[in-house]
Amino acid sequence: MNELISPKYQMKLVKSVHDAIWQEYKTYKEVSLYIDKWHECDEWNNHWENFYIIPKKKWRH
Repeated sequence: MNELISPKYQMKLVKSVHDAIWQEYKTYKEVSLYIDKWHECDEWNNHWENFYIIPKKKWRH
């Protein structure tokens, strides 16, 4: 599926979703709770996840 969507368009979608979530939920905690509701994982199926969550701390260099 990734091959069907250009990287430029994928990044546009990421920004659009990011902006919409932050417009609706005003704090990091609220955004975190919202994202957690959509996160699915199956530790019994090769650790499959529908997406990865990277905590805010890990983004700091």
